[in-house]
Amino acid sequence: MDNDQAWSAYWAEKGATGNCLPGAPDHVAERLANHWREFAATLAKGASCLDLATGSGAVLRLIRAQRSDLLLAGIDYAELPESADPDVTLIGRTDMAALPFDDDSFDAFVSQFGFEYGTHGEIVAELVRVSRPGSLFQLIMHHRSSPVVAQNRTRAAALDAIGQSDALVRAAEGDASGVIAALDPVFDEHGDQPVVAEIAAALRDIAGRSGREAEKDLDWVASGMARERALLRHLSESALDEDSAARISALFADSGFIVEHRAPIPGDENGPIAWLVNGRRAD
Repeated sequence: MDNDQAWSAYWAEKGATGNCLPGAPDHVAERLANHWREFAATLAKGASCLDLATGSGAVLRLIRAQRSDLLLAGIDYAELPESADPDVTLIGRTDMAALPFDDDSFDAFVSQFGFEYGTHGEIVAELVRVSRPGSLFQLIMHHRSSPVVAQNRTRAAALDAIGQSDALVRAAEGDASGVIAALDPVFDEHGDQPVVAEIAAALRDIAGRSGREAEKDLDWVASGMARERALLRHLSESALDEDSAARISALFADSGFIVEHRAPIPGDENGPIAWLVNGRRAD
């Protein structure tokens, strides 16, 4: 499954009020929200702001809750649900490196867990084109050492193990005991991942039935696994270490932006929450 198909399916499932970190601890979500509230306070009255890889527009909704005077738009290469806020424009099927806006269109641009997924140099060149001199920016990006990335990496390994087993084949054959046997090694290695028990239960149920509905349910499980494996792989590949975060900062600096801050957002003993990079375009 391609990344754009996987993300389109993800946002279709999450709907207009979903976000890119479902199930995140309250303290993580609140700390990220505080960064956006603080950023919103720095924008001039009536400023226009673009959100890159916006998803359902969660960041823009946070900003709008603080500043109803702002002009807000978000783009994403996935097919997006309709905006939950009529004052927030969301445009799907749009590459961050090929923005459908005129030169000097925005006073600010932002991204949360999105910029890092693209081709960084090409995106920065587009941001030079569509941003105005003095534009503010803030990026929050996945940190390679964050607990979110670590958790998703272990979940991806569990899904890979299920996919490499014969469990789906046994379910299609109506062999419930074969499903259990196929997943025994997966439970031994990945039993701490809830997704293993969830998929095992679904496949045992499917194996105990027959007919078109059972086939549809099996297709749904298989496609869901393929979609999630694609998303988790994309996340793991895109997460940034110190060197890659520094390279992104250098791209901005070399393109006429002033990077005022680049540092991890601290979390707890399990590691940082994310990278924070912000600043402004030179006047």
